Amino acid sequence: YGRFEMGAVNVDIKCDLTELNGGIKDVLDIEYGKVIKVFYDRPLIDGGIVIYGYPNLLKQVIINLVNNSIDSIMEMRAKGLLAAAAPGKIAITLKVDETQVSVLIEDNGTGIDENIINAIFEPEYTTKPKNKGTGLGLHMAKSIVEKSLHGKISAGNAETGAVFTISIPRVSSVIKSV
Repeated sequence: YGRFEMGAVNVDIKCDLTELNGGIKDVLDIEYGKVIKVFYDRPLIDGGIVIYGYPNLLKQVIINLVNNSIDSIMEMRAKGLLAAAAPGKIAITLKVDETQVSVLIEDNGTGIDENIINAIFEPEYTTKPKNKGTGLGLHMAKSIVEKSLHGKISAGNAETGAVFTISIPRVSSVIKSV
């Protein structure tokens, strides 16, 4: 929780099962400097949602995107565009429909300049100073999502910042071993 605390960032995690007539469930809320609240435990297992892939690789992609969001929020603060008392916000939403599972990571940081949005997944492309980034994080994230998880990743801008979407094919039923 160190980076969340240092960046004064709140995180809200939700599971959106509305496409499956299940509504939206709050899963976890992290309010920097205060308490962590768990609202609903194990929504993936309870909802019967299965994807194939490597869990640690998916975690690595999400960690990379969340760290980029924190960096963007901290940049907003440094530029004076986000008040010191205003919390940074990262919303992570798991959306599920019949064919895919999507993870949306949205922040209230700087957003993505429309002039470079098509280049951000290219190797060695970075907007960060040389001592802060290598330009490999988003390239590796795309490679992992596409090659190891057989999904897609996209980036765009929301009302208040950037939004990244990872979409992975959903397995329609659990296959039991014999």
